[in-house]
Amino acid sequence: MSTWKSTCEHCGKPFGGFRTSRRRFCDDKCRVSWHRAQKRSDPEQTLFVLVSVINQKIDARKKAIADRQARLADAVGISKEALYQLISEDEQIIKELESLLRIKENLQKANL
Repeated sequence: MSTWKSTCEHCGKPFGGFRTSRRRFCDDKCRVSWHRAQKRSDPEQTLFVLVSVINQKIDARKKAIADRQARLADAVGISKEALYQLISEDEQIIKELESLLRIKENLQKANL
């Protein structure tokens, strides 16, 4: 059985697998979101797409934090400098995440 690759029409994320190559979306969440977005007016659609992209970035950052925490837990004998570097990078990720959350909240308030 051969694999195939495609790009999600909603989020732009590459996906593939062993299922049919006629799929247009990476998962059901993107499929439903795309169809809902088609029914919205232009400003609503723009807001919806921005919030969707922000949510995806938030999810990616949360995963990055969890991955880094797992690596930290596995790191036996890590140097003090390396540990401080990891903590510094985590703080930067958290700041970016908080900024994205504020943007998301402001966009949602503006739409109300």
